[in-house]
Amino acid sequence: NTPNQPPNPGEVVPVGAIHESPGQFDRIGVSCIWVRMGKQVTKNLFAISGKVGYTFCIDFLISEGIMEKIRMGVIGFGCRGRDMTYNLLRFDDVEVTAICDKYADRVENGINITKEKKGNIPFGTQDYKELLSRDDVDAVYVATDWCMHFPIAIDAMKAGKAVALEVGGAYSVDDCWELVDTYEKTGTPFMFMENCCYNRDELL
Repeated sequence: NTPNQPPNPGEVVPVGAIHESPGQFDRIGVSCIWVRMGKQVTKNLFAISGKVGYTFCIDFLISEGIMEKIRMGVIGFGCRGRDMTYNLLRFDDVEVTAICDKYADRVENGINITKEKKGNIPFGTQDYKELLSRDDVDAVYVATDWCMHFPIAIDAMKAGKAVALEVGGAYSVDDCWELVDTYEKTGTPFMFMENCCYNRDELL
């Protein structure tokens, strides 16, 4: 495809071949695309560029066809988690099925927002491991306090839940390697939700 053209579902494109054009397309594939390996399921990770910030959707391509909806769990419902949930709720092929935060009022707020926007009542919990144990969660978006990003990402990959992790993602080089090792052992898709990596402020 041309540089500003979004990829077709399942299409493999080079990293950097597609860049963000906010407001021009609803979906623009970036960064991480997993390709078919033998008889294994192909998993494609896409970012979504919209008019009100960034969110994402994970397409699981299985041998029988493509999933009609991605069932999302949101872990961390502060300002960032709340705002990104509004974005997730904009899409017909994403269903927010679970909300987690350590504060009960935030969990209740997430449930109420989801019910108001989509009509369904998501599961609510203050224990992220309870969310990860659920069969109605395919992927998680993690926007907790920074010190919890790393352990939640590790536990989510081990639970087979695709991970979209807000930055920062680790406090040490060893943590970074453990993220890599866990991804390689589990094969669970993982992506840092950083749309701006190499500006001066980020590199500082």
